[in-house]
Amino acid sequence: YCRGLSLDNNGNVLFSGNQVLYRINYKTGEGMNKYMYPKSGSLTNAASDENGYVYITKVVPGGYPLVILDQDFQPYSYVVDSLKTIQRSLLVSPDGKNVYVGTIYNKVNGIRHYYSADGPDGEYALVDTLGSYMTSDTTWKVMWAQSLDWDPWGNMWVGTYWDVKPGDFTGWYQLDPKKNWAIVDSLGHNFGADSLKAGAFPAGGTYYAPRHIAFYQDGSDWYALTCDFDGGVVKLWKNSNPYTGVIEVKNGLVRNFDLKQNYPNPFNPTTTIAFSIEKRGLVNLKVYNINGQLVSTLVNRPMTPGSYSVKFDGRNLASGMYYYRLTVDGKLMTKKMTLLK
Repeated sequence: YCRGLSLDNNGNVLFSGNQVLYRINYKTGEGMNKYMYPKSGSLTNAASDENGYVYITKVVPGGYPLVILDQDFQPYSYVVDSLKTIQRSLLVSPDGKNVYVGTIYNKVNGIRHYYSADGPDGEYALVDTLGSYMTSDTTWKVMWAQSLDWDPWGNMWVGTYWDVKPGDFTGWYQLDPKKNWAIVDSLGHNFGADSLKAGAFPAGGTYYAPRHIAFYQDGSDWYALTCDFDGGVVKLWKNSNPYTGVIEVKNGLVRNFDLKQNYPNPFNPTTTIAFSIEKRGLVNLKVYNINGQLVSTLVNRPMTPGSYSVKFDGRNLASGMYYYRLTVDGKLMTKKMTLLK
C-alpha cells in the first residue's frame, strides 16, 4: 500500500510503501529501482535533490537512519544514522544541503532542519526547529508537519493538524525562507485564492489531516491541489494574483548568464524579454522607471537552467524609458527599453 508519493529530479515517481521504496518511470509506468529499508514498517514520503540523491526514512524509525540513496538507489550516506523522532514528511533543498523533517507525536514537534555545507558528501547537523510561533497572547502554537512541499517560488508549504493539543495549527501554511520562515499565506483560509471545487468537508469545512499539496500552471493562472487524509477530500484552489507567465524557450545545456535586448524596441504596448541562466537559482526579473521606482515584477521564483522569454505589458504606463533588471543568486544584468505611444 502507498504511504507517500513524490518525484525525483527527472520527474519519475517515488512510491513509498511498507519498508520498500520504488522508482517508477513517469512515461512508461515501469519500475526502475527498488530499495528495501533495513527495518519493516511504513516509510515517509521520499525527497530528492537536483543531483539525483534520494532521502528516505521510516515514520517510526526506532533508532534507524534517515538514508541518502545515490542515483542507482544504493545507500550513499546518512542525514541521521539513528533517528529517534516520529515523522510523516521529508523535504530537501535543491542543492541537498538542507533537509527538513516534519515531526509528529514527539515532546518537541515542528520541522527539524538539518544542514551540511557539503550536502550528501558532508556531515549533517541539527541547526533549527521550524514551525513554532508565539501568538499575540504570548501562547505558543506548534505545527505537526504531516506534509512538506516547495511551491514554484521557493516557499515551503506545511500541512499540519493538531491531534493532542487543541489550538495548535490545523490547515496549510506557507513559510517564506527569505523572511526567517514567517507565515505569509495559508490555505483553508486563502491562497490569495478562491475555492473552485470541493467535496463536503467534515466538521463544516475544516481540515482533519492535510496530507499533500501540488501546484500547476494553466495559462497565466496558478492552482494548488490539496488532499485531506481523514476527511477523504481533494480540493482545488486558484491563485487570484498570479505572477506573469514565463515561456520556456529551451531547456538544457546553457553555458552563460544572459539578458537579451527586448523586442520590439521601442514598443507599444507589449514587448518580449528573453534571458538565459546556466544553473538553477532564484530568478528575479523586474522593471523600473527612470526614477528607480519598481514598475513590475515579471519573474520571482526558482528556475532550472535554460533559455526563457516573458511578455511585458506597458499599456498602463506613460511613454518613456524604462530599465529591466535580471538577478540570479547575486548575478545582475540591466538593460534599457523605450515605451512609445
